[in-house]
Amino acid sequence: TTTTTTTTTTINTATLCSGLTWTLQNQWNVGFVVQARLTPLPAGTTVTWTWADPATTIVNIWNAAIQSNNAGTITVLVQFSDFGFQASGTNSGVGAFAINGVPCTGGQDPTTTTTT
Repeated sequence: TTTTTTTTTTINTATLCSGLTWTLQNQWNVGFVVQARLTPLPAGTTVTWTWADPATTIVNIWNAAIQSNNAGTITVLVQFSDFGFQASGTNSGVGAFAINGVPCTGGQDPTTTTTT
């Protein structure tokens, strides 16, 4: 006899996006510091954003790990609800955010399906 169990988990991206706060803590002519908070924080959550100025780069990060940094688009794996970074360049703003690959401006929530 074979038993099949299927579990489907839906991550509510709208809830995650509304739980993301982004605070500019300090700014000077060639850099700035941002403190971010993401609640709730499911395991394995990634946050992606695009700088308005693609020359802006992260020089120090805490409580997260950079997964990719390409042409002004950054993806980080968030390790704790409170994370932040120091960046070089101008604080020209953020063009877009995505959590777990889903844009915070809308779109379908991702699902995870486990079959045993």
